[in-house]
Amino acid sequence: MFEEIQRLIQHPDQFEDLKTSYSQAVSALDDYLKSDSRNMEALEYRVILLERAKRLTLAKQTAKTLLMLGGEESKFLDMYGHALLLAGEF
Repeated sequence: MFEEIQRLIQHPDQFEDLKTSYSQAVSALDDYLKSDSRNMEALEYRVILLERAKRLTLAKQTAKTLLMLGGEESKFLDMYGHALLLAGEF
């Protein structure tokens, strides 16, 4: 599953209907996260996909979760700051 999501993120031009592809990928991640809610890779992908789908409130909430789980790791601080910026709250 992660390989296909990674391909979607890295090569969005290979997908015809991006909005649907992003929505399906987020749905698949949500299903996965029901059984492993602390999976950092899945949460990172979720933030990226939600930002691209312009679902900024959810992206911001997911980035905050990553930040809380990952401590002050700079990557998670950056993701949270980026989500805030896109949501117009920075």
